[in-house]
Amino acid sequence: EHVVRVWSGRFGAYDAGTQTATEDPAPQVMYVGSPGMSSICDKLLSDAERCFETQVTSFERKAERWVLTDKNAKEVGTFDWLVISSHSL
Repeated sequence: EHVVRVWSGRFGAYDAGTQTATEDPAPQVMYVGSPGMSSICDKLLSDAERCFETQVTSFERKAERWVLTDKNAKEVGTFDWLVISSHSL
């Protein structure tokens, strides 16, 4: 199962001082998640405990574990690892 593909997007640079944009060639082959960026996390974490459709509003490290809290101030759980995947970070 393939979860990445070569990205054929354009690269460039923007100079805020002169307010000009220039196109640059890609520095190397670049990849993107397929069909979306979350596909990478889904594949890597397929055997791990996962929690979807939960709005986590805070997390903190306690006794070498991650403690997650939801929007209702309820503890979601404690975990060894924390992976964050979001388009809005």
